[in-house]
Amino acid sequence: MRSRFLCLSISLVLLALVGACRSDEESLDDHLSLGQAYLENEEFAEAVLEFKNALQIDPNHSGAHWGLAQAYQRSGRLREEFWELRETARVDPTNLEAKMRFGNISIRAGDPEEALRQADGVLAEDPEKIAAYVLRGRALAAVGRSEEALASWEQALEVDPTSVFPLHYIAKYHRQRGDRESAEPVFRKLTEVAPSALSYGSLASFLADDRLRDAEAEEAYRKTLELAEDEERTLAASMLASFYFSRDRIDEAIEALQGVIETAKDPLELVYMQAGFYRARGDDAKAEELIREASLKRPDDVRAHLVLAEDRAYQGDWDGALAAAAQAVKVYPTNTVARGKYAELLVESGLQNDDPEKIVEGRSIADAVLAEVPNDPMALLVKAKIDFHEGRADAAVNQLQAAIDQQPDWAIAHFLLGLVVASKGQDTVARAELSRALELNPRLLDARRALTRVHLRLRESEYAVEEGLRYLREKPDDTTVRILVAQGMAFLGQVERAVELLEVIPEADRDAAVYIALGKLHMRRNQYDLARTFLLRAYDERPGDPDLLMPLMQLDLMGGRANETRARLQAAVEANPEDSQLRVIQGIFYLRQNRGEEAEPAFRRAIALDPANFQAYNHLARYYGRVGRLNEMIGTYERALETVPDDARLHYFLGLLNEVEGQREKAIERYEAAIRHDPNLAQAKNNLAFLLADSNEELDRALDLAQEAKALLPDSPYAADTLGWVLYRRGIPSAAISYLKEAESGFDPTSKGIGEVRYHLALVYEAAGELQNARASALRALDGV
Repeated sequence: MRSRFLCLSISLVLLALVGACRSDEESLDDHLSLGQAYLENEEFAEAVLEFKNALQIDPNHSGAHWGLAQAYQRSGRLREEFWELRETARVDPTNLEAKMRFGNISIRAGDPEEALRQADGVLAEDPEKIAAYVLRGRALAAVGRSEEALASWEQALEVDPTSVFPLHYIAKYHRQRGDRESAEPVFRKLTEVAPSALSYGSLASFLADDRLRDAEAEEAYRKTLELAEDEERTLAASMLASFYFSRDRIDEAIEALQGVIETAKDPLELVYMQAGFYRARGDDAKAEELIREASLKRPDDVRAHLVLAEDRAYQGDWDGALAAAAQAVKVYPTNTVARGKYAELLVESGLQNDDPEKIVEGRSIADAVLAEVPNDPMALLVKAKIDFHEGRADAAVNQLQAAIDQQPDWAIAHFLLGLVVASKGQDTVARAELSRALELNPRLLDARRALTRVHLRLRESEYAVEEGLRYLREKPDDTTVRILVAQGMAFLGQVERAVELLEVIPEADRDAAVYIALGKLHMRRNQYDLARTFLLRAYDERPGDPDLLMPLMQLDLMGGRANETRARLQAAVEANPEDSQLRVIQGIFYLRQNRGEEAEPAFRRAIALDPANFQAYNHLARYYGRVGRLNEMIGTYERALETVPDDARLHYFLGLLNEVEGQREKAIERYEAAIRHDPNLAQAKNNLAFLLADSNEELDRALDLAQEAKALLPDSPYAADTLGWVLYRRGIPSAAISYLKEAESGFDPTSKGIGEVRYHLALVYEAAGELQNARASALRALDGV
């Protein structure tokens, strides 16, 4: 072997010497041949030099750009590869492999528009290129055109119905939107066309979202472990154990890991997870023993030190965590994983302890790692944390998605992505990411805490209570989560249970937030005097808290104490004259006193103080609506949109107003914008679907939108009516009947909207040939019965 490489090196030197005396064309060929030979010999620095020499002769030579891109790719220089791929695609549009790779890197680089152009270019040359349809779908999804993304993945399946990647993205699409009915057949088809640990693991994760299907989920997780190849067994075992742990079957979780730990070549990750389960069972000594033994057995193993660092961070011992990570870097100074982890712990410690110097140091290390390996997942995660902390949520999302592309089963990355998208109001996506993080690592208590809040915002109170109580078993002193769980219980009608949950908080540990929560709960119990007592205790601590002033206002107005609210608001405004939200509450108070002439300037002042205060615009606009000043109402929302152009709710409200005014095209435009900025805004999808169907336009898209709205609003009679109406317009009246009957039964019999639903039902019955039912429904519509 040595002699072969020696001969090759001599040949390359001779070629270089001979090339000095030849023409440009011949020299170009020599440099290309030398570059290709070096590339095949994995001498990437030399290959780069030769391809650059070729480009000195012909700057537009596609082969030289392509060779240089491959050399950069194989040496991990993503940034340089990106630019060479761009040039390759420019000078040689027929190089489909280069265009595909350029498109995929563009996605990771946060330029989905470029990825879309490349995918379209490939499909123009090869309409059966499945990978191009997949890339096109990913790019469309990244720019918010989710329905078109789905259509692209479905086109890939038309080429090959058994292709795995389109199925994967379609299943994920439906799952993230809460459309379980559409998602399940796709997940099951994945297991049929590619029966692997990956496909069964995806199915198991999907099934585990529904607690009523635990037996099926457990069977799928066991199948995942059964099919796992050697390198997949660690992940498969951790998924099964995580499932057991999430169902409070801790002993079974420990046992599931033990079986693989005993046979695995490298069980370090599983040992760490098992230690976490022992901690959850209250056996800290056993957990410490496992981690200590793992570290002692592998003094020169970087990962052993990183596991120790992770455990110390979990315990809140930041100094110990940083010391362990620093030891990992000392053992292997050039290891980007160790350096990235050290940077991540520096940043996290800096954020937790308000230490900007540590954040700066962590950023510096991450930048250095990314300069060497531009797609390093840990360094990307560090940058994402900093971006999120500094208010750049979109940049953080791009960084995290690129990290997950590199490391799909990374719990921390899914957790952080869940936090970021939750901050953007995308709670359905956040729920999926946080659930995935907990599936991969059930010991991520911060993810469980965040998921509790997301479930509550989605009005999934039962799940919020379940997750929150599981969190409180390990963190019983977290009063914030205790309050969230109490709110969930109250939504479920379990007010007494909610009060009991808060009353266990010792008096010395009760702050204003606890008193506010107790006050609101006692208001639900109609115990207004007790509620007032708790709220006034909170007022002593936080007299200017808007969350407190609102319920106190309610009690004051009920008890004839409007003057007390007026005095509190006046004192709060004088103490905090620049607080926009206090002006909003002041405006609400004036409205409830029928003093609209004073409410209007209060709302206007709130907007002047904070041009991004959505509530101020909303209340002012609604006031204009109440007094019939519709043009000013629309103008208020439009001014709000100038300040926050990405706010989906504002686009939606303007769509409603345009619809009321009969401006159908404007309404459609607004609804489209609302969906683009928030793909989970069900009301906008519902209204857009109805408008399209009502005018017999884009009926396929109308059906997709109506089905998505129905999945997101399963109990809404409006969503059922829209879906039924779209099916009727599509010429499927038999399928429409059940939805319209559901809509009719869902409306209050005195509701104004029920007449239109009955009219729709009459038309559908007539189209289906059920004339007697059509007549009865038409009579009910006319009589209001």
